[in-house]
Amino acid sequence: MQKDMSIVTIFFAVLFILSVVGSILSMESLTGQTVKQISYLNKGKMLRILVKNVPEVEFVDLVAEESIKLDEVKVLSDDALPSLNPYLSKFTISSTQPEKYDRVIVTFRISENELLDKGFDEEDLRLYHDGKQIPLTFYKFSGGYLYLNAETSKMGGFVLVTVKSS
Repeated sequence: MQKDMSIVTIFFAVLFILSVVGSILSMESLTGQTVKQISYLNKGKMLRILVKNVPEVEFVDLVAEESIKLDEVKVLSDDALPSLNPYLSKFTISSTQPEKYDRVIVTFRISENELLDKGFDEEDLRLYHDGKQIPLTFYKFSGGYLYLNAETSKMGGFVLVTVKSS
């Protein structure tokens, strides 16, 4: 009985250490990227990634279509993505297991004053995902910032542009 208790204790200690290590390995660098190490995510659960180094992106929410073990998610600035219009942000969301996610929700935080200073407003914003326009939804206005959401079913390249409305 004593041996069974010590095995259970060791198991939970290792599980705790893995979850702490996963949290510590979540990195944000000054090079326009956020990298999140995931030790385990249950099917149907949402993971929120705070993004600090990609312009205009506040956070990314990912929903697991199936249980995920040992994954790495990256949110990277990507100036190589094509854009015919002036852009506010170009970035890529990727994973070592992208097929295991069925929802990607991006929340943008955009300074209203900066947008107005450039001659644009909320109606002039467009988001393209892998070259196709996807809807932007107003979430809230707070502290001089517009918060907008966009949802898609997969990871990939995103370009947030300004287009003067007629």
